[in-house]
Amino acid sequence: MSKRISIALAALLFAAVILTTPAGVFWITDAGNKCIQAQSIALSRFTHVSIAYPAASVDRGFEFFPTDAGRFQRKNGSCYSIAPFYFPWISAYLLRLFGFGGLRIIPFVSGVTLLLLVPRIMKRLKLSCSIPAAILFTALGTPIFFYSVVFWEHTLAVLLSTAAIVLILGKEELERRYAILLAAGALLGISTVFREEGYLLAAAIFGAYVATARAVRPLIAMVAGQSVVLAPVWILNRHLFGHPLGLHGTTYGTLGRSGAGALVQRMVRSAYVILLSADEQVMISILLAAPAVLLLGLAFMQGERIRRLRLVLLALVAICGLLWVARFVAAQDPVFRTAWTQGFFPALPFVALLLAGVRELLPAGGSGVRFVLIM
Repeated sequence: MSKRISIALAALLFAAVILTTPAGVFWITDAGNKCIQAQSIALSRFTHVSIAYPAASVDRGFEFFPTDAGRFQRKNGSCYSIAPFYFPWISAYLLRLFGFGGLRIIPFVSGVTLLLLVPRIMKRLKLSCSIPAAILFTALGTPIFFYSVVFWEHTLAVLLSTAAIVLILGKEELERRYAILLAAGALLGISTVFREEGYLLAAAIFGAYVATARAVRPLIAMVAGQSVVLAPVWILNRHLFGHPLGLHGTTYGTLGRSGAGALVQRMVRSAYVILLSADEQVMISILLAAPAVLLLGLAFMQGERIRRLRLVLLALVAICGLLWVARFVAAQDPVFRTAWTQGFFPALPFVALLLAGVRELLPAGGSGVRFVLIM
């Protein structure tokens, strides 16, 4: 099977899911929120980003506006979604042209385009495994499949940040290198506009680059590229919402006001949700994620006994994944239960394959592999 056929198969599967599922229906309120934003922007003919409220003339105080647990806020006499408006803005054009079906065009195109970058990453990391298999693995064994068929900005943001990483992994001559790293920083900046996790990713990328390349001047080029993109966004957010990070930023700003103890508790809770959460019961989440966490601890250790132990833990990761899926199948409310599936280790069991073979990858991949692992 060629890489073109594998990409085509994945694209056909994405398209089949989109065409056989109803448009204008969203699995979670976040996507519905963004749809309301896109509708409001389209109704205003792209003149403002506030939420259109049909009853505003009779309910001037927004007393009966469905605020949805703080997802909307009043500001300067208008109502705004707390979610950034940039992705809904570009989606509003497709909404006007194609109706609700147009909302999934960008996620679909971004997901398929992302698969085109898989061979480039493998080449730059000097990985010798099957490229078609890696493409299908990425398409079907990661969240790319899900986010390519729903209205959300995840695949677009991941596409942009992955393209930045491809540029960073290049080996161009020094004069051209700074321009390429500037472009990589700009791509990271655009990705961050759509997903604020990009700030953390950029920090990880910059840190990994300094650790592996041991050069500061190229890092300055990347930071400059990102800043050129983000500075106007910060200014606009400050003008519209009073905070450089927008309404999300006003939420972040309240975290430290309740005391250091509450802040630490919030950080621990967030770390649990991001890394371990897999079930509404905390202990079950910890047990499901434990083999992968232990595997991470052994990933860089050597020895025959360690290698065998890694294989045992890899098998346990697979078993825990099956048990996790079984709980979903048996649940009466499987869609609602996805609210607890944000944990990195339980939601991405295939990462365990990387952890199990990381010692073998290091000699073959050189600085590129070290950069990715540190990142």
